[in-house]
Amino acid sequence: MAALREARGSDSSLEGLLAPGQEAWKVADAPRAEADLAELEACPASLLAALEALHNTGFLLVRGLPVEMDGLERFACLLGPLRETNWGRIADVKALPQAFDLTMTARALEPHADNPYREPVPGYVLLHCLVNSADGGDSTITDGFAAALELRARDPEGFETLIRTRPTFRYQDEDTLLENEGPLVELDAGGRLKQVRLSNRTDRIPPLAPEILERYYRARRAFTGIVNDPAFQLRFKLRPGEMLVMDNYRLLHGRTAYRPGSGERHMRQGYMDRDVVASRRKILALRRARAPG
Repeated sequence: MAALREARGSDSSLEGLLAPGQEAWKVADAPRAEADLAELEACPASLLAALEALHNTGFLLVRGLPVEMDGLERFACLLGPLRETNWGRIADVKALPQAFDLTMTARALEPHADNPYREPVPGYVLLHCLVNSADGGDSTITDGFAAALELRARDPEGFETLIRTRPTFRYQDEDTLLENEGPLVELDAGGRLKQVRLSNRTDRIPPLAPEILERYYRARRAFTGIVNDPAFQLRFKLRPGEMLVMDNYRLLHGRTAYRPGSGERHMRQGYMDRDVVASRRKILALRRARAPG
């Protein structure tokens, strides 16, 4: 985080790229955003604290979920409805003999945002661990906002290129064709970081002028280099009954490869929209403010 802090000290505009309360992080000073499901169910104040941590850091590790196929719904029902997609409400993430997606293999997954080809892009990813006994298969998370700030500090021109260039993201199978477009790094109307899109399996760039493409690919390489730097990539192994909640507009997640036959790795995954989660957090904050005493 030293480079980020030094950059902020020399360029106050970097501080303004984050919303109030948000803190960019690297592995060396990654926050501990953790909660227990039973406490969240019993105590609205604990649920508010967990949602504020999720908002500020981009992720939350929830323990104590039932090790059941739809166990993540115990947490989801505290907030609101799950986002249903062509994958269903809750989908399996495990290796299949005839995989139809890279996710359904034992191969490593580079840091990425989920489903940038949807409109709107799902706001939060819920990844619930049922079994994780295979050799390998560690989860990785990267603060995309920290990576964007680092790019801005190292290469302001590259940063500007990524916020101004709008690739297209596309997914297609026999029954579905989804397309959306947007910059790899997006700012909101106030000039703050809003969304990071990185999906090397689904993005494509239109045939722009050669000099624009050259700047874009140079900036994209620099950004992905930061994202894949071990100093930015927090790595850990989810255990049965744990769930990782990730801000899909900020966090880039992936996994290490795992060895087939060495054990089983079975996750269940769902999505929630941003307004659902934000609404719950804001209502809980209003109730706290109105509480007597």
